[in-house]
Amino acid sequence: MNRSPDIVIIGSGMGGGTLARALAGRGLEVLILERGSRLPKEAENQSPAAVFIENRYKTDEYWIDGHAGKPFRPGIHYWVGGNTKVYGAAFPRLRPQDFDPLEHEGGTSPGWPITYSDLEPYYAQMEQWYWVHGEAGIDPTEGPRSTPFPHPPVPTDAYMADLRDRFVSHGLHPFSLPIGIDLQTGGNCVWCPWCDAFPCRYDAKGDAETCGVNPALAAGGVTLQTETYVRRLLTDGTGKRVTGVETEHQGRVETIAAGTVVVAAGAVNSAALLLRSASDLWPTGLANSSDLIGRNYMVHNNAVLMAIDPKRTNPTTFQKTMSIND
Repeated sequence: MNRSPDIVIIGSGMGGGTLARALAGRGLEVLILERGSRLPKEAENQSPAAVFIENRYKTDEYWIDGHAGKPFRPGIHYWVGGNTKVYGAAFPRLRPQDFDPLEHEGGTSPGWPITYSDLEPYYAQMEQWYWVHGEAGIDPTEGPRSTPFPHPPVPTDAYMADLRDRFVSHGLHPFSLPIGIDLQTGGNCVWCPWCDAFPCRYDAKGDAETCGVNPALAAGGVTLQTETYVRRLLTDGTGKRVTGVETEHQGRVETIAAGTVVVAAGAVNSAALLLRSASDLWPTGLANSSDLIGRNYMVHNNAVLMAIDPKRTNPTTFQKTMSIND
């Protein structure tokens, strides 16, 4: 046992990076373990060919399709900040009804053990930390808020404003999509077209590195160790308490003890880590007596509709400003 911090956080993405900021400066020794390194600021950050064709910032590893048995390159980004380095910085809250049971053709999807009101204070804190711009009171599906948005809605280019007005004329309720960018007075945002799906060269996107990890490191008590692969979780003799982690870093295998271990490696890699942590007490994977770890994964799906207006061009610079829940 080379080191024994109070808390080890595995992963520096939205979950791990934000938690590190919440724990910083509280007299605890916190160690963040990140599989990747810092994403470089370079011209390729703003190159569609580099980002979408060359997949410059995606992992080079290949996963296996469980149905077809074919290898594929996943949309995973091993960097400080994780997948938030290339996300669109949208911050929609779940709606109150999203926590309720849902009847559907396949049966009943159970309700959550918590409610919207339980999470609401944390939504408010996140919006402060991540520079969220928005406007409340327009979308009829939104839940109650304890605080207003910390920043006004992002500007809407003329073409999108006209589209919004046409939606309104049909009785719909388009609203300003909550976006986390540093667009405030004196902020770093330059209002460029390379935001959604691109890394930000200007530290102006509310990603987990910029708004989570870096403030945590500055506040004290938090250490970041990059290029570290967590091989498995270690437990005590009962198998019911995690006591540390086994890692690979710079060609060395290291064991790190910890009072608390937080697994924040994303939906797939967190499950894979628990499965890799199998033992005599947990032969199918740590905490996997249900055999459900790694199953029932629901990915962030997009259905894309494209329309062509033969009478007009669309000169919009910043694309992601409007949403609609009707």
